[in-house]
Amino acid sequence: ILITDGEETCEADPKTVIAKLREQGFDTQINIVGFAIEDEALKSEFADWASIGGGDYFDTNDAQQLIESLQVSLVPQFTVSNVRGEVVAQGRIDGPSLELLPGEYTVRLSVDGYDPQILTVPPSGAAKAVF
Repeated sequence: ILITDGEETCEADPKTVIAKLREQGFDTQINIVGFAIEDEALKSEFADWASIGGGDYFDTNDAQQLIESLQVSLVPQFTVSNVRGEVVAQGRIDGPSLELLPGEYTVRLSVDGYDPQILTVPPSGAAKAVF
């Protein structure tokens, strides 16, 4: 989790560093929490960095929002892929339910040591799944 209150000033290139980590196979998730950031372009940049890092950007303006964003950013994310390996759904544990068409899916959590799980939705119709 990266918590920031403004523009990067360390003469570094976080976007490139995040991309290189992912390219090198590091299974990492970068969530960024912006606190009291007014510049829309900067918010967009942070959202881009988080997306590249497989995470989310949280825009906060007060202590309560900061606490809530930190709590949510600590909840593991998951992806659901079809048999072709295409991601068809994603979300956070205990988040909103997903509707999946009949078929076989692979569920991967953003947690070290978690083996992907196979989920089969019967042909009787769409199923709702909560992870």
